[in-house]
Amino acid sequence: MVGRAPVRVARAGFTMIEALVALTISSGLIVMVGAVFLTQNEFFTWILLRGQVQENARAMTELVGSEVRSVSRGGVILADSMRFVVRAPMVQASVCGITGTDLYAFVPGGSASIDQSEVASLGVLNAAGTGTWAFYDATWATLAGSGGTPAATCATNGADTASVASQFLRLRVGTVTGAAAPVVGTVLMLLRKTEFKIADSVLDPGVRAIFRGPYGGSLVEFATGLSTTAQLQFRYSTTTHYKVVTGVNLALVDGIRIIAQSVGRGGSGGQASFAFGWTVDIPEGSRA
Repeated sequence: MVGRAPVRVARAGFTMIEALVALTISSGLIVMVGAVFLTQNEFFTWILLRGQVQENARAMTELVGSEVRSVSRGGVILADSMRFVVRAPMVQASVCGITGTDLYAFVPGGSASIDQSEVASLGVLNAAGTGTWAFYDATWATLAGSGGTPAATCATNGADTASVASQFLRLRVGTVTGAAAPVVGTVLMLLRKTEFKIADSVLDPGVRAIFRGPYGGSLVEFATGLSTTAQLQFRYSTTTHYKVVTGVNLALVDGIRIIAQSVGRGGSGGQASFAFGWTVDIPEGSRA
């Protein structure tokens, strides 16, 4: 009798060992893909953080620099490593008439162009043509005069008053302590006193920020993310920069250096993780 070959029945599924091997391989692939994704995500986070940090430092120096560049020599009132105060120009005027101890001057835009609450100083350009300025403390309430014939007097002295008569103003310079009465042709400047200060940030605790505002008034935080190494330095007469300038040397300051060490916080720890130093020398403008 011829024997019959045994029938093999096909099995469905995998053995336990095969399943474990497949699971191990799959888990390894998932971990590898996840690691690559996390690495790329961390890389792009660093790129964004770096750009933010650099922008913070540049923004600080540009904002401060835009105001400092217009400051005349002698316009620095206070200078130390954490704060400085300058006389910042608001509007320039030309004397075109004299009446007693007052004067008539052409002020572009007239009184409407002046932020009257911020006027804190009067500048008088040296009549000898040296290009230097003399500064005197004065508010708009002290300087603003009324009455008289500003436009008509200035027209008599050769000024073109057509269509701009309202921009010829009377200024009571005689009430300003220490200021001599300017002559016709003298250039004047109305200025505000602006303070810049590096201090602990209010908006982002744990870092420092730079604040700006009227000298003696409330300061507003406008650039944050600075490290504890951020500081200011000042140059006068030589190429050396100093952290503090006092006395008669304040009138000689002709450059301000901003060392903006800006930091960013990111990464898994959320701590300071990137620093970018930004140093700018800002020569003061309008000087001899």
